[in-house]
Amino acid sequence: MARKEDIARDAWQAFGGFMRSAKAALPDVAREYDLTPGELRALLALDPEHPHPMRILAGDLRCDASNVTWLADRLEERGLVERRTDP
Repeated sequence: MARKEDIARDAWQAFGGFMRSAKAALPDVAREYDLTPGELRALLALDPEHPHPMRILAGDLRCDASNVTWLADRLEERGLVERRTDP
């Protein structure tokens, strides 16, 4: 019978392999949809169920708020995001 520690180690190794392969596929996904790396990072950082102000996104992306405005403008022009006024 497998020990709990062995099962946990195997699960984490499998998860790590999955994450490495998913991360390696990101440049191909960006090219397929004609996204810059910054646009892709912004899309990945967004949660449609829990929208937040762009200043929060700027902090998450570790960039200046003006960069997020530029990214949001480009993504909105393509219909990939919708900017709304924060109530």
